[in-house]
Amino acid sequence: MLGTVLSISLAVISMAAPAIASAAPAGDPHTRMRSQNQVVVSVTDIDFNRPEAVDTLYARLQYASKVACDTLEAEEPFRAADNRACERDAVDGAVHDLGQPLLTARHVRAQAQQVATREERR
Repeated sequence: MLGTVLSISLAVISMAAPAIASAAPAGDPHTRMRSQNQVVVSVTDIDFNRPEAVDTLYARLQYASKVACDTLEAEEPFRAADNRACERDAVDGAVHDLGQPLLTARHVRAQAQQVATREERR
């Protein structure tokens, strides 16, 4: 059984051990809090040969990166850029660690869309 741990850096880990989660974020039943700044993302139900399954996993990774990297307090709006950089690094690491071609291609497309959006805003 495989899972991806999202924290400041991501790693693919074996999930042979019993469930290590203590609380589940409300958004996705396949992501679980592990500890502060770590979220476990399940990949056990993902068929990496199906683009729609890869899209589902990519959405989970994005959601989990937001949960793992959220350090904002109402009085600290200046940290938003740090959170976004953390989220990008977390997803980059997870995609790299998983090493699945369709997931990597999905990630490259998402990055290109983000760059295009930033360029349009200028």
